[in-house]
Amino acid sequence: MDNSYDKQIGAFLKTQSFDNPKEITPLNRDVVALYGTVFTNGDVTKAIHFLAGKDRRADRDVLASINMYGGMILVLCFMIFTLIVTPTDLEVPNWVQPLSACLITYYFLGAFIIIFFGVALCIHIFKAYGINYTYIFEIDAHSNEVNQFIFLKMALKLLFVWMLGLMMQIACFRFGLRVFSNPEIHVSHNNGKFVTGDAFITVLVLLTFIYCAVNPGDDGHSRGRAEMYYTFFNIFKTPFGLVKFRHFFLTDIITSMTGTLQNVTVIYCYYGGMRQTWRSGEEVGKGDECKADIKTLAIIIGFMPYWFRFGQCLNKYWNQRQDPHHKDKAYLQLLNAGKYSTSILTHVAGIWVTKHKMDNAFTVYLAIKLISTAYSCVWDFIMDWGLFINTKENTFLRDTITYPRAYYYYAMV
Repeated sequence: MDNSYDKQIGAFLKTQSFDNPKEITPLNRDVVALYGTVFTNGDVTKAIHFLAGKDRRADRDVLASINMYGGMILVLCFMIFTLIVTPTDLEVPNWVQPLSACLITYYFLGAFIIIFFGVALCIHIFKAYGINYTYIFEIDAHSNEVNQFIFLKMALKLLFVWMLGLMMQIACFRFGLRVFSNPEIHVSHNNGKFVTGDAFITVLVLLTFIYCAVNPGDDGHSRGRAEMYYTFFNIFKTPFGLVKFRHFFLTDIITSMTGTLQNVTVIYCYYGGMRQTWRSGEEVGKGDECKADIKTLAIIIGFMPYWFRFGQCLNKYWNQRQDPHHKDKAYLQLLNAGKYSTSILTHVAGIWVTKHKMDNAFTVYLAIKLISTAYSCVWDFIMDWGLFINTKENTFLRDTITYPRAYYYYAMV
């Protein structure tokens, strides 16, 4: 009997408008507007805050962790500053040179910390303005992994590891502390030889970040991590993988990080090269053993993000051609693919200029670069951002906007 009632209730619910994900956002806005009118004197932000209720409040353990990591990070900032500026007779001369060789690792890892902070901020803004981001990115709305405080905690946790490792690494190089004893490794200064430190601490920091990314244990985020890996799997299958908003949005982020990701080549040579420069503090690329590997890997990393977006556009074009509702606008995907094809040509032209030192090589590269930049700017301004069209009410913006105008102007700059 109960099962029969459940089926009847389920069939009834499917006939209602709130079962359609596309209609959830306007329904949510109507509820928020009504609640704001009756209870918060029209203050939409307060209405969203009260209606969110328990989902809006972070778990006490998460808040405690945020406060703990935040306090320890402040202490580490003071300790790093003190460690650098305090004079001492134990200091190894020219210790900054070997330190600078491993700083590229901290720069690379720091980019991912910034991404976590950015995700937390975006979720906060989405919730504040009633944006149904769980539908846009196809995330389970009941999952606790979409809370901005979770991402803030993860960002602060990684930042704590990052700063602790940086402080200990500075100490190792400044005072000549080594985990692997090797008296032959030294720096010369004023006809004297001093033992230099190694980058073992940086190795530990790098391994810690890798462990956090592939942690097989159930730390409360295994489901979100699995979804992220599946998304990456579809990206790497381009143009045959699944292409939805989350896929090309994430690929756009990867494309904007191409320069940062190419630092993997330097990190590879620093820790995995034959010279093992992380043990001696030498400058990466000083020897010839790793130069060919660096160039090949850098070319591949620089090319792949644009190929992913190019393939995704072709995928969407093919699918939209089969859909009668989107068939008329399928050609726009080809135009978008053209934007990324010019970026690929720019990358190929850059390689050609490097290998062939001809007089007209740089001129051809510059022409392709200018065409690619102009193409990308026009497409981003008009098609992606909707600028410079229908600007009767908001200068340079769409007539209908969700956020305050200042947000858009700041993002444009």
